[in-house]
Amino acid sequence: MLLVHHLVSSIIRSLREYSFQEKPSEWIFINTQVIANAPEKYLWAGIGDTMAKFYECTTSARCDNDLDHSTSMGVQISNLCAKPLVKYGVEALEECRNHTPGKALEEVILGIIVSTGFVSNLVGIDLNTGLAHACYNGFTVCKSTEEHGHLHGEIVAYCILILLKVDHQEEEFKKIYEFSKNMGFPVKLADIHATIDDMDAVITKALSGIDVRVWPYEVTPDMILDAVKEIEQVAL
Repeated sequence: MLLVHHLVSSIIRSLREYSFQEKPSEWIFINTQVIANAPEKYLWAGIGDTMAKFYECTTSARCDNDLDHSTSMGVQISNLCAKPLVKYGVEALEECRNHTPGKALEEVILGIIVSTGFVSNLVGIDLNTGLAHACYNGFTVCKSTEEHGHLHGEIVAYCILILLKVDHQEEEFKKIYEFSKNMGFPVKLADIHATIDDMDAVITKALSGIDVRVWPYEVTPDMILDAVKEIEQVAL
């Protein structure tokens, strides 16, 4: 699945549409040393983006009590998009920082590339995305998103917190909030150069797409706004 953006001005980009390939790649070659030598910010953002796959996939899947075999398999595998990353994420970043790939980096890379790849190809579009990516799409209307160079997965990591609050997963929220702080992920609006005044436009954009058309309940603007306000209070 590819994200296609269009130029809104000389600075700002916002999501235009999703685009899909006719078939997945036939070969994938993974060189952990190459990844360890790359800027760590890309691994960092990749962890944030990958984790959303589990929370979005499993939440969307609650809409259907009779998932077919392929979809069910994808939902089960999606656990491997989050659990190993929470376990090894901080250590994997350190290995990347030191250009010394070890078990932690390997486990995280496999989660990002292999587990996510399986899930993406086993489930349909409505289980491939969800509230975290809807909110990310919303933040693309903020001038600050582009001006300050915030990465896709960085903002998605913050939006996972919104998803967990909206879905009342309080224990999971506490766990992922602490993990996010340890990883240096955004845990408040100021971390992504946004403010509460931006939220009307963000929420309008977030709910205008397809991301939560299959969700266990209707997501309203107030749900997102209340979640953001609660997260802001936790961050004080």
